[in-house]
Formats: sequence, C-alpha cells, structure tokens
Amino acid sequence: MTINTNGFTIVIWFVVILTVLYTSITTYSLDTTQQTLAPPTSDIEYVLHINPEGGGWVLVKFRTHGAEKAVFSIGDYIRDFIEISGSSTPYSYDRSRGLLTLEVAGHEWAWFNYTFPKLVWYYSPGEGGYLPKRVLIVDVGKEHVQLWPRMLFFQPSSLEPSSVTIRLDGVLRNWFVIASYTQRIGDLLYFSEYSLFLHSPFLAGKLYKLAESRVETITAYFPLFSSDILLNDTLNMAFYDGTYDIYLGAQYKADIVARGVYTMAKLLNLPSLDRVYMFPLRKTLPEGAGQAQNYINDLGLYDRLGVFHNDMIWRIGHILHHYAAIWLNGIYDLEFENASERIWYKGMQDYLGYVAASIVTKNPIYNGSLIMPRYLIYMRSFEERKSAMGTGWGGPVYIKYVYAPLAMFYLDNILRNATRGLLDIYKLHGLVVADKKWQLVSDTEAATLLKKEFGIDMSKYFDEVRNLKLNKTMLRGFIEQGKWHDYFYSYLDFIRENFTLAPDTLHMAYLEYVAWKADPEFALYPFNQWLYQTMISELIRYFNQTNIITKDEFINALNRLTGGKSTDFFEFYSNYTHLNVSVAEVEAFINGTYPRILGKLVAAKKMINMISRAIDTSSFYEELQRAYTYLKDGDYSGAENIVDRLLNKIYYVKYQDTDGDYIPDWVELLYGTNPNSRDTDRDNISDLHDVFAGRIFIDCDISDWIANSKYILNITRDKYVDNSPILGNAIKSVYVARDNKYLYIAIEFFDKPYTVQNRLTLIFDRDMNIHTFDDRINIPLSIPRTIGIETLGLGCFGDVIEIKIPLETLQLLHVNNKFILIVWIDTWGDIGLPYCIPSLPRRYLDSQSVEVDLNSLHILPTDKVVGIPFTKTVTAVMTTTITKTINTTYTKTKTTTATATHTITTSITIPIVRTITTTNIKKETMTLPLTTTYTKTNTRIITITVPYTVTETRTETKTVERTTTTTIKLKEPIIAPEVKATLILLIVTILATLVLICRR
Repeated sequence: MTINTNGFTIVIWFVVILTVLYTSITTYSLDTTQQTLAPPTSDIEYVLHINPEGGGWVLVKFRTHGAEKAVFSIGDYIRDFIEISGSSTPYSYDRSRGLLTLEVAGHEWAWFNYTFPKLVWYYSPGEGGYLPKRVLIVDVGKEHVQLWPRMLFFQPSSLEPSSVTIRLDGVLRNWFVIASYTQRIGDLLYFSEYSLFLHSPFLAGKLYKLAESRVETITAYFPLFSSDILLNDTLNMAFYDGTYDIYLGAQYKADIVARGVYTMAKLLNLPSLDRVYMFPLRKTLPEGAGQAQNYINDLGLYDRLGVFHNDMIWRIGHILHHYAAIWLNGIYDLEFENASERIWYKGMQDYLGYVAASIVTKNPIYNGSLIMPRYLIYMRSFEERKSAMGTGWGGPVYIKYVYAPLAMFYLDNILRNATRGLLDIYKLHGLVVADKKWQLVSDTEAATLLKKEFGIDMSKYFDEVRNLKLNKTMLRGFIEQGKWHDYFYSYLDFIRENFTLAPDTLHMAYLEYVAWKADPEFALYPFNQWLYQTMISELIRYFNQTNIITKDEFINALNRLTGGKSTDFFEFYSNYTHLNVSVAEVEAFINGTYPRILGKLVAAKKMINMISRAIDTSSFYEELQRAYTYLKDGDYSGAENIVDRLLNKIYYVKYQDTDGDYIPDWVELLYGTNPNSRDTDRDNISDLHDVFAGRIFIDCDISDWIANSKYILNITRDKYVDNSPILGNAIKSVYVARDNKYLYIAIEFFDKPYTVQNRLTLIFDRDMNIHTFDDRINIPLSIPRTIGIETLGLGCFGDVIEIKIPLETLQLLHVNNKFILIVWIDTWGDIGLPYCIPSLPRRYLDSQSVEVDLNSLHILPTDKVVGIPFTKTVTAVMTTTITKTINTTYTKTKTTTATATHTITTSITIPIVRTITTTNIKKETMTLPLTTTYTKTNTRIITITVPYTVTETRTETKTVERTTTTTIKLKEPIIAPEVKATLILLIVTILATLVLICRR
C-alpha cells in the first residue's frame, strides 16, 4: 500500500482513518464510574505515524478538557525537520523553541498533523516533548502495515484492565488487521504494556490467505500476507520444517493451536479465549537496513504473550507453552512468595503447554522431552549452577528452564497422591485464581484453600519448591512410578530418526553438555540441532586420530567440553535412565555402522507405514522392533541381518502383482480394485488407467507414473557405479509431472531404499545456467524437513521418493516456468550424516538434472479422470436355521460418576479419600466415597466428579434356535440404457423365434 503525498490524498486518508477509528472507538462501552484519577490538561487519544520509512505524516487527536490553548513541546532533535501541515483549529509553531500552540477554546476535541522527511526519532520517556498516553506507530509499506502500541503514562490502579480485540477490517479494505487495547474509559482507548489477547505489535497486511480453525468458542487464525517481507518469513520457516505448502502448513498449525488452547483451558478449568493468532516471524530489520532506514518496530514478542509467531511443526509444545502464558501471567497469576525467580509461572507454562501438546497430537514425545531431560540435568548439576550468576547459563535461566517445570511435576504428583487423583496442579491453579482475575495470588492462598477445603497441608512442599530444595527421593519415585521413562524413550527415538542418527549415549552426552555449559532454554524445546552438531563436531575432531575408542578417551573428550565434570558420565546416566550407555555405541557411530543400520531401519519403517494402509503388517512391525532392540543392545550384525531380511520381505509385498496389470496387489487393495483381475469393473479399460489416469498419488509406488506416461518427463540411466556403502543415493530415474496445483517429482534408485543418511536437495536453477549459483533455489528434503513433508502428505520416502510442491510456492520463490531441476545428494564424512559437521568433509554422492518447461509439460487431466465406474449391487439372500446350546457368562462393568457441585454460600459435599466396599445379594461390588459437609461463603462454583465402578457377573445356559440370513452383495457394472434396450429386444426376438419353431 502506498500513501501519496499530494494534499488531496492526505486529506482523503485522514478523513477515512479518523472516521473509522472514531467509529471503532464508539462501538464499545465500559463502565466509567470506576475512574478516580483526574485527566491531564490535554488528553491525547491517539497518534498515528503514517509511512515513516520514507517520510510521511503524523496525525494527533486530543481532548481539550475546556482549555483555551493546548501547547505541545517538540523535542529539539526533530523540531527543525517537521512541518505542521494542518490542524482543526488555528495554531502557531515556534520552531526555535519547539512549541506548537493551538487555539482550542470551545472545542472538546482537536487535531493536528505534521510531516517529516524520514524517521529520525522515537517516543520514549525523558527525551523531551509531550509524550501522549497512547502512541500508535504505524509502518505502512506497499503491502504491509505494522503498529506498535506503546505503554501509558499511567495505568489507573482502580480500573480492572479489559481487553477487546478489534478487527479493523474497514480501515484498509481487504487487509487483515490484528489490534487490541487494554482500557477503555468512555470513548478513550488505552493501549498499555499488557493485553489479554495480544502482547505484540498491531499487524496488518493485504491478506494472501487466512488459515483458521474453530474448537467450540475458540478460533485460531494464521494469516498469510502478500507482502514479500512477511511472506518470505513464512517461506523461510518452511525451509526449516518442510511445510512447503505454506497454506496447508498454516492450516495444520491453526488446527493444533485451536485444539491446544481449548485443551489448556479445560485442564485449568478457566475461561478460554475467543480468538488466538499466529503470525509470520519478522526479523527486527532486514539485512543491511539501518534503524531509521526502513523499519521502526519488531515482531518479536516478550514474556507476556497472547500471540505467538510461526514455529517449526515439531515444536508444538513450544508453541502452546507460549499461549499458556495467557492464563498464567497477569490475568490469572499465581506465584510463590519471596521466591528468587518466577517458578510457578515458568514451570506451569512448560508443564501445561507440553502436556497439552502430547494430548492434541497424540504423541508422547512432548511429554518425553519435558520431564526426563530436566530431571537428569537437575540431578546432575543443579546444586552448582543454580547460583552460578554470570557463569555460562546458570542462575536465573537455569532455575526457570530446568528447575521450574520439574517443580510443577513434583507438586502435581504430591497433589494427585494426596487426593487420589481428584486434584492436580492444573485444577488447583484454576480454583485458586478463578475469582481473582488481574490479581497476583500467592502460594499461601493456595495452601490455605487446600487445607480448608480438602484437608491437605501442602505448605511444606511449597516451601521446598520456593527454597529450591526438592526431596530427591520422592522426585525419583514419581519418575520411576509413572510412564516418564517410556515417554523419554519415544522422544529419543524421534530425535534419533529425525535429527541425529545417533545412539542414546551421544544424546546423553548432549544433555551432559547442556547440564554444564549450554543454555537450557534453547537446548530443551525440544532439541537444538545446531548445538548438538557443535558438540558432535568437537568430539569427532578429538577421535579422528584413532579407529578404536576407549572409555577413557571418550571421557577425556567429554571433559574437554564440560570443564572436567564428566568423569562419572557412564555411571550416572546408566543409573538414572536405565539405558545401555556405552562407549561401543559411540564407536559404532563414528565408524558409520550405527547410522547405516539405523538408515535401513527407518526406511523399512516408512515403507511398512505406507503399505499398512492396505494390508496387515503386524509381523513386519514385530521384526522391525526386534532389529531395533538388537541395535540398541549393541548386536549390530544381528540387527543388520534382521533388517536386510525384512527389507526383502517388504519388497516382495510391494512388488507382487498377481494379475500382471502393473499395479502391485497392495496398491489395488488400497484403491479398491481386484488384485486378481486386470479389469475389475469389466469396462475394457485396465485397472491401471481406471485408477490412475490423470492422477498422481503420494504413495511410494510408481504405478501412477506408468499410467500417465504421456504426461511425464522422465530421465532414466542404464547403469551407475555406486561406491558408497550408504543406500539410496545412486539415482536411476527422475520423473516430473504437473497438474494445475502441484509439481510432482519421483526418484528411483539403483541401490534402494533411500535412507536418511543422504542429504537430498531439489535445486531449481532459475536462469538455466548450471555454471552460475546465485540464482538457485534449494529445497531440502532431508531430515528434519521430512517431518513436515510427511505430516502434510507432501511426500513419502522408501524404495521410491515421491514429492509434490505447490506451483504457488515456486511462484513465491520466483521460479519461472523454465528451469533446470537438479536432484542433488551429498553427505558428511564416512559416517554418512545428512547435516553439517564442520570437522567432517562434505562428500558428493550423486546428482541428476532435467530441463523443465512448465508451459510445454502436459497438464495431468485431473478434470477428465476415468476412474472406476459406478456399479449396481446384486443381493443374494441365503437363510440357514441353526439349533445350538449356549453357555453364556455375562460380566457387566458399569462406571458411574458421583458429582458434588457447590457454590460457596451454601452447603457443599466434598469427597474424602476413604472408601466403603459392600457386596449385595447379586454379588455386586460397590465402592463409594465417604462425604462430609461444610459451609463457606464465596462466589465460586466447584464441581468434583468421583468415579465408582459396579461389576455384575452371572452365567446363563439356554438352547436357541437361530435363523441366520446372509446377504451377499456382488458388484457388477451398470449396463448402459441403450445397451440394456438392445439386449431386451434381442432376448424378445429369440424367445419369439423359439415359440414359432415349437409351434411348427
């Protein structure tokens, strides 16, 4: 959007913005009787800075409060640059003194505006000039607008902050706008440092696409903007996590955020939000831009969040833990008295967000990354680092990001045990703060509530947390009794398969490094690949001179990284993790054995996951797990033998084609055709073309490419000499196709399957000159991008690789219709790692290029798909009568809930943890809680539901005579009406002829 500087356009813009903002201001109402502070002499309603990046204008509107004159002081650093360009009343401007005087007698409101050649200043206290209570700095570019609400001069302490989210869609038509204010008194808007929905800049842009998801009352928005500045950040994120269909990725994250926010609200039993937002991450300044040259604000967020920027698809726990702050900081705030850091807030932020992430994704990895890593670091180094101010990353950072979440876990388990599951830490938080919105509630109040209403004394444990003195014996008991080890192992497998290709011992070395030297905030959410690569590079550099690694050598190398803290490394981590921590694993990693076997295992797993959509693969999963167990136990030859045999079995199933129609049997079962018939529907069109004509499916099968050969661009080699022990890098064929939405690419290998040891990249050479490099767009397909690619269904990796990339994405990357597509594969070192290790050489493995012209490449006729024709169902009914004596044992279990609801002002019933068990004549066992009654005056409602189980068992013997009717449905092609009429006529003719013959 561009604002012209001619006078007429300025007037028009001023009228539009002033009118709409005034309309927005008068749309809402708030009780003004609570205002007790006298207003200042001249009350600024808003200041709009329009187009500051290249020179623009400022509009100031203010209330006069009956004054005859309003005087504004302009700071000496800008008084010589600005020009007063208009006002609603007569004015005079003393440039030498920087005083602007307006005659406002008889006017309730007045305004003035001024222009400036470039942005040379910011509003901030103490820099001179009249600082308005609400300053809105607007950065207007051609395709984007940003606004930053600055803090107030004062926040009326007698007023309860109230945020209203404003969608100012009418200000800029077809633009998506997010803004909020925290106070409204009469027709004044208050923009303060805190906001219910947003603690972030105002953000607006021409809306490119809007992903939104609704769960009950919550709507999550993820706007994508047409501005290159904002959209490029979304694309940059896609290159980290493989969400190359940016709209599909935005929709997935909006769905997760909506469900996550809903889940957190339910866990806390607190009111949820109406709407939440994600926005593209915009850096403070583009590279090379000066502070006053282009941009005046930053889309970064602070620690009080209601909106969060885009993040990687595997960091759902991190995303949700930022939204958790909405309830935990400022609005429903609970904290320990006299604690050195905000332990309750930071602990609950992680404990709530990561548990919610595991719930909504149905994936235990977020639980696995939450507790065990922090538990290990806490037990390892907390006593030393908790007070290590200024040394490394100790002190406050260590307390907030290691200790605090663990402390919430500790209190949660104590609370659950004390109430036998009736209360947890989330419910407690909600109960304590529910009627104390915008107040800081202390742990003393929480302890009082627990003791008075539930008869539980938690003050001792609150003191332990406050004083950084958890009972380590109890803490270990909670870890061992729950599923936290299993969650941790799932997390380790996830990191191993998608990031490191490394054994458990090296991940423990990573945690050891974090424990003593690294920043836990960046290392544990859930994993920092760059930090890991740095650590591995240093270890490998130390081991380069030897083929055999001894225990002492490994400890010496680790001690170099941790400052001599790791002498008992193996003893500690074996004891606390129950893992097979050994130097043999490290040696197998360094010599490439471990990554090679793991690469095969991951490839087998991906192929099994694909064919399991059509057939039972339980036996394959059992063999896969057995091979994995051998690998973790250090039996590398045994593991490799099992996985090699498993791969051969998978290939047999993948390529079996009983009817010889070029569609494997499992694919026919997947898409509903008969594996024993080349023409299932007998329409004289083969199943191959019935199913696949005009369509490419992402299923790691090449049948669809065969069916659409006339639409396919194909480059195939006859042979290739592959000298690498790593599988899946000798390219045999590259296929390219397109429809109106996607570019499809398939890759076959001589040395199948493709394994995650390879770093695969699609290179789009935009100028079609392979000797130049600065014009290339690289789209990585290696780990961890495979997470986003597979999650969104954009690709699959096995014996064949299939990828689809939106043409829209290529257009946004400025890839023209003609380009050279280069399929490039490399790796690092003889180990074979698909990520950069500075101490290892980068090794080229293979590449294949193909010239692509999207204009000449035939478009798949998706609108003319042949498909399986509609069929009619012929039903045959078969009736059988069976006489049979049946002995039946009935076991009936019924779970009923007893609910006690009370409003504190009446008598309420609270369950006690003691129970009575009775048995009646029906052998019915009932377990019911004892109850007690007390009265408390409050305005809060507490509802507690107690489950109890009734089990009934009885045996009956009877003889039954049963009639069974079996309906068999056979599908046959519908006969076309004209064919049917011909057949009927033919049959009638034949019958008539037979009748005549018989009469003769």
